[in-house]
Amino acid sequence: MYQQKTRYLENKEFPIFCKIKLAVCLCISLATLVGCGEREYQLTGTVTYKGQPIPEGMLVFEPDSSQGNEGAPGSCKILDGKYDTRSGRGVIGGPHKITISGMNGKIENQQEGGSVEIRLPTPLFKPYTVLQDLPKQDSNLDFEVPSNP
Repeated sequence: MYQQKTRYLENKEFPIFCKIKLAVCLCISLATLVGCGEREYQLTGTVTYKGQPIPEGMLVFEPDSSQGNEGAPGSCKILDGKYDTRSGRGVIGGPHKITISGMNGKIENQQEGGSVEIRLPTPLFKPYTVLQDLPKQDSNLDFEVPSNP
């Protein structure tokens, strides 16, 4: 029997289940070494402009690479002055450049001489960027866009 096992190993004829087992072990080891990337956290809060909730808009959370923070950007919508990153992509913690865009939220229809003109929401201000160190946990964070961004 010993000779049979030795000859089996010398020929390196592994059965298919041994190959599958080896491949699974290698994949698990590789996943452990590489990891799954940065954990994403959820942010919620309010966004105001001139003391009023922004009717409609967008927040973009870009990790600040100049401060050594690397990762994928996050984003979410602003609706009635509130945001929740669960409606978009979560954020990693650390230093970020956060860009806030706000719209008046009004779609207007006007009729002139039988034709209909549709006006889309108009920007309330130019996109405003703020530098912020985001917490490495789920949090509530409010933003106030200054009158003259």
